[in-house]
Amino acid sequence: MVVGVLADGEADADTGGSEDDYTRRVRAHFAAIGDLLERAGALGLPEDLDPHSEEVFEATDAEEPVTRSPDVR
Repeated sequence: MVVGVLADGEADADTGGSEDDYTRRVRAHFAAIGDLLERAGALGLPEDLDPHSEEVFEATDAEEPVTRSPDVR
């Protein structure tokens, strides 16, 4: 499953190698996503959310422009 693949990738990162900071941050983000997926599974949340559910997803018009974070390369 996806979580297993993410965990394997994180384990590979711990073995060393020449990774830059960006790669380490990306791996950490994927590990965090894997943790969230595991928690959602433990809570019994549905795998497929209804894309037409207005209670969960509401379209909004953004008043402010979207800008990149300064730490994103």
